[in-house]
Amino acid sequence: KGTWVTFEETKSDWHEIFEAKVQCAGGGAVTRLPDLPSRVPVKSGETVAFYVTAESKDLIYSRGTKVGNVYSDDGNLQILEGNAKSYPFGATWEPRIFNGNIIYFLGSQTDGDGSH
Repeated sequence: KGTWVTFEETKSDWHEIFEAKVQCAGGGAVTRLPDLPSRVPVKSGETVAFYVTAESKDLIYSRGTKVGNVYSDDGNLQILEGNAKSYPFGATWEPRIFNGNIIYFLGSQTDGDGSH
């Protein structure tokens, strides 16, 4: 939990929550990743960073304006500009914007796991 800044260089600084082999759908096409095997609870106001990577150069991103700027905000979730890295934990390019869909749901605030 927290920002990725100062943790982007070392794999051991990250907790792996999911790994899968996925066939890229090709340039300009959406590649759907499998659902995560478990939920990643995020409390209101909390910052969480995700490291999404691929062994190939098929992971597409856009140039941003400044690391930490809000790229998207729907009133429930903010997506911030970050960086891109060569696989695994190699060269860095920033600022970058993740080109993908984030599918999430609003759950119960009482127990943290979305159940009532």
